[in-house]
Amino acid sequence: MPEGQYSGTRSAYIYLADDGTTKYLVTLDDTLAGLAGTDLTKATSTNVTGVSPVPKRFRPRCVYWKGKLGTRTVTKKITCGTPTATLYNKNVTQSLTIDGTDGSTTGRRGESVTFPSLGA
Repeated sequence: MPEGQYSGTRSAYIYLADDGTTKYLVTLDDTLAGLAGTDLTKATSTNVTGVSPVPKRFRPRCVYWKGKLGTRTVTKKITCGTPTATLYNKNVTQSLTIDGTDGSTTGRRGESVTFPSLGA
């Protein structure tokens, strides 16, 4: 995580929804998506059958990470691809190094989706 980095290269990844069957195609930062314990699979032309784009008002499950870069505190939000992902499934803080910066997870947020009201 060099000074001034806002986002690295991005790629498409397969995300499994909480229902255990629906798969979404999400675009994520390669550095964060490639971390051990995220359970994300890079999308290729051979593994995207049955995968849909994410619906509007969708927020994927994630864990929050905090580290120190010099004197600054830096934070990241790391998307986890399955409900059983190692980073997401633990109920304790976990040490994690991102781009050479040591830090640890500080919490998690579950999947969220809002459905539009169609009326009566």
